Amino acid sequence: LELNPALAGVAKEDTRIFGSYKNQWASVPVGYTTFSGAMDTKWAPFKMKNGYFGVGLMFNHDQAGDSDWSLNNFSGLLSYTKQLGKGIFASVGGQIGVGQRSFKLQDLTFDNQYNGEQFDPNSSSRETFTDTRTTFMDSHIGINVHFQKDDQRTKLDVGFGLHHINTPSQNFYANSTIDIPVRKDFYAMAVLKLSNNFDVLANGLMRYQDEFQEIVVGAALRIHLNTTPTKELALDIGGNLRTDDSILPYIGL
Repeated sequence: LELNPALAGVAKEDTRIFGSYKNQWASVPVGYTTFSGAMDTKWAPFKMKNGYFGVGLMFNHDQAGDSDWSLNNFSGLLSYTKQLGKGIFASVGGQIGVGQRSFKLQDLTFDNQYNGEQFDPNSSSRETFTDTRTTFMDSHIGINVHFQKDDQRTKLDVGFGLHHINTPSQNFYANSTIDIPVRKDFYAMAVLKLSNNFDVLANGLMRYQDEFQEIVVGAALRIHLNTTPTKELALDIGGNLRTDDSILPYIGL
């Protein structure tokens, strides 16, 4: 759902609920805390044939540093999936929400508070913020093509998402504009069934925003411990490579 709003409802499950929490570098002691939650479901009104809607909700909270630099956003997602042929589905989707960024001043220091010899906390920072909180609307669109074999486990998704298409402004000074550039996500996600007990997973992501870019490739082995319907259990072991940056190993159950 973070990659592409067209992926809302594109899943084997009728309804999905997701949550994650991360607390990073708390010992610095400048903590970085992130929480995300989302849910999406299929919706097929009017006895629709060969198509359905996907509906979702998403919430993100992020807080970092001495300033408690925070982001909160809440958004809704809507997609439509149409079957084009046997095992071929195309989805389009959109997402719109409201975001808020904020920070606190009391734990910050500024260069103007150094008098040349030492720090003087009673000196003026000479910083005049119109506000320490800003609210903005944000919108996203995307398209996804889903290929699936009869065995239900071999599948491929390819697509792209365009994020911040309204280039929302984030600024804390009057008469200034700081726009969020449009972000472009191109991706592919595949699962290949090798046998009744083993699958191979692969994924790739190319992300561009202004002059910045991120490229991630990954693969994993999925070991099916139980394939009984409603009692499925599998172990994933794999990793991702973010080029020129880091290796991201993971394990999942």
